Amino acid sequence: ELWGNSSAVLWENSSAVLRGNSSAVLWENSSAELWGNSSAVLWENSSAELWGNSSAELWGNSSAELRGNSSAVLLENSSAELWGNSSAVLWENSSAVLRGNSSAVLWENSRAELWGNSYGISYSIKECKLHDHAIYRIRETNEVRYVDESIRFVKVEEEES
Repeated sequence: ELWGNSSAVLWENSSAVLRGNSSAVLWENSSAELWGNSSAVLWENSSAELWGNSSAELWGNSSAELRGNSSAVLLENSSAELWGNSSAVLWENSSAVLRGNSSAVLWENSRAELWGNSYGISYSIKECKLHDHAIYRIRETNEVRYVDESIRFVKVEEEES
């Protein structure tokens, strides 16, 4: 447990609570709770809760909850809930709930719920629930999905290079 402008490196079955402008590197079956402008790298079956302008990279069967202008990269069977102007990259059978002006890239059989002015993109069709002004693009079919009738799509001419 570290306070102030703290930093921690934890190995094996580790756990950390960090406050202020903190940073943490955790391995194996680790857990971290970070506040302020924090950053965390977690491996294996890890979990992280980050606040403020935070960033997290999670591997294995990981879970992350991020607030503020946060970013998360999740692999394997991961889950993330992001708020504010957040971004998430999800792999395998991942799940994400995004709020505010968020962005998500979905891989494999991922699930996402987009809120506010969020934007989601995937190569093939994924399970994606849209709310408010959120937009979801499927690259395989070049299809754009949205729920807000006030959204307008305007075609522009391609610029020559």
